[in-house]
Amino acid sequence: MRKFVSSFGDNFVDFFVEAKKITSFIGEVVEELFFSVKNPHKIKWRSTLYYMDGCGREATGIVALICFLMGLILGFQSAVQMKQFGTEIYVANLVGLSIVKELGPLMVAMIATGRAGSAFAAELGTMRVNEEIDALTTMGFVPPAF
Repeated sequence: MRKFVSSFGDNFVDFFVEAKKITSFIGEVVEELFFSVKNPHKIKWRSTLYYMDGCGREATGIVALICFLMGLILGFQSAVQMKQFGTEIYVANLVGLSIVKELGPLMVAMIATGRAGSAFAAELGTMRVNEEIDALTTMGFVPPAF
């Protein structure tokens, strides 16, 4: 019983610590958003557009390939089951609707997020190896947390 109560208390405290961190992050994002709306001339548009391009347009090929393969697999799997009922004519409708409505946005979100996150992690790792993070600290900037 003591272990259960101790574990419950630890989880309860951890929940509120994480909630505080999330709330702090959201506050910082909103604060920076208001700052950028007030001062659009201070935004580095070249860098912003570079990263938007890297996260969006450059991921189109892998996203299209994965979604195509998911549709292909779904079509083959559903055709076998639908053949039992004589409704294999509706396989194209099933695949089209399920990919466009349900699986497509989910797959795009997962692939694009994973690709962008790994690219950012690799870039930060390269900066750490090249001692650029230490240089930022020396100049008085707050480096990204690892």
